[in-house]
Amino acid sequence: MAKEHELEDFRSHGIREPLTTRIASILRAYPDSTQIARELLQNSDDAKSTVQWYLLDHHHHAKLARSNGDAKLKLFHEDLEEYMGPALLAGSDSVFEEKDFLSLKNLASSEKKGDESKIGQMGIGFNSIYHLTDCPSFISGDQLMMIEPHERTFNGVRSEFNEGAVRGNFLKGSQGVKKFPDQLKAFSVLEDIDFTKPYNGTIFRLPLRTPKQAKVSLLSKYSHTPQEILQMLMELKGEALKAILFLKHVQKILIYERKEDQDTPTKLFEIDIVNAAEVGAQRSQLLDDFKNHVQSAGSLDQDAILQCSVRPTFRMTHGDGRITEETWQVTTRIGNIDKTRAAMLKDSN
Repeated sequence: MAKEHELEDFRSHGIREPLTTRIASILRAYPDSTQIARELLQNSDDAKSTVQWYLLDHHHHAKLARSNGDAKLKLFHEDLEEYMGPALLAGSDSVFEEKDFLSLKNLASSEKKGDESKIGQMGIGFNSIYHLTDCPSFISGDQLMMIEPHERTFNGVRSEFNEGAVRGNFLKGSQGVKKFPDQLKAFSVLEDIDFTKPYNGTIFRLPLRTPKQAKVSLLSKYSHTPQEILQMLMELKGEALKAILFLKHVQKILIYERKEDQDTPTKLFEIDIVNAAEVGAQRSQLLDDFKNHVQSAGSLDQDAILQCSVRPTFRMTHGDGRITEETWQVTTRIGNIDKTRAAMLKDSN
């Protein structure tokens, strides 16, 4: 074995796939459409959220700061100012677990492998957000995380912070609201968040990629305007009923917009399940029956059919104040496929 002094002319020459290359490859498999909003919705449902909201924020925070007499925003790093323009925010009432943070370290796979209760939680589809942005960030509980796949935020110098992402506890004095208040205030749009205590939920902030950023981006050469995002949210509105119909936990979806001349967002749409408690209880009973049957029999009997029929009522509140309702019957059956199909055909006759 060579001794250390014999290797003094050799230098580390690590070989790894750039994060930007991996993400760009993933983006080619995921369309730039309402798929982005649906992925965030599915992630929230997998995390057992009951509420999911989206907010298009038109504000340019740097311009607002200067108009108020502040020379610069107080951010984690001055180079992050370019990401303080218009953004799409997406929030839920669930908090990240440590395994969710770990899954973000391996973007091409997912920590949810082996967890049958989760379909999309921080899986590959989560990366569809990079269609919109080069630098997503989010708060969850007492954590703030910023992801910068180009690894050039800190003047291109790699450091202990710059390996594609930075994460910290914003309640600590050296990392929190006293040190870089404007970094956190950008999340405080839908509600006035008290950053002296953990936030009981999760908010993603996706600053829209500008034409200038698109020219040098290794993720995507497409920029997005607030008008395009508004159109995407309106398309999501049209899909909201079908989306919430097949979710396990989310009971309410809301869409907001805050224009540049507004301090308070305007609600554009809301859909919720009026009888959510009743529907949830019936679905839970079906799962309990299934678990009990499998535990007692060792497997689901070939002739057994477990069934649950629910009638959720969906209430939709539109931007003009109109309220409409629809009631659906949803039947779930677990058992032999042929026997289940025959039973469903019999019920429909």
